[in-house]
Amino acid sequence: MRFAFFWTAVLVGTALLVATAGAQPSPEWHSCTGEPDVDWDQQIRSCTALIQSDRESVHNRAIAYNFRGNSYYAKGDNDRAITDYNEAVRLDPMYESAYVNRGLSYYVKGDSDLAIAHFRKALQLNPGQIHQQ
Repeated sequence: MRFAFFWTAVLVGTALLVATAGAQPSPEWHSCTGEPDVDWDQQIRSCTALIQSDRESVHNRAIAYNFRGNSYYAKGDNDRAITDYNEAVRLDPMYESAYVNRGLSYYVKGDSDLAIAHFRKALQLNPGQIHQQ
């Protein structure tokens, strides 16, 4: 499941970045969004650089937090993943993928009630379809 989660994140995230930026994503974005052959620690470092950058919009920083959370999730560190998903949602309360990912992390931790609450929020934001990213 985590492998499929990762590749879904790569495809959706890269497409989103290209569409929103209108140009080729920077090397940091390639690493942050999990381009092939990037290890989790490198992905975390790249996302952290983007989060700390003053060149990124609030929404792009939310995306970077979400993808860094995905890296922590993939490494089995659900507490750190949830912290990053919380920050992504704080920066962009309409970012449904962060709710989905936060729900997955709570589900893996065994907290079904919180997982369901976050999945419901994602569905409320985007009825009929939710995305893992």
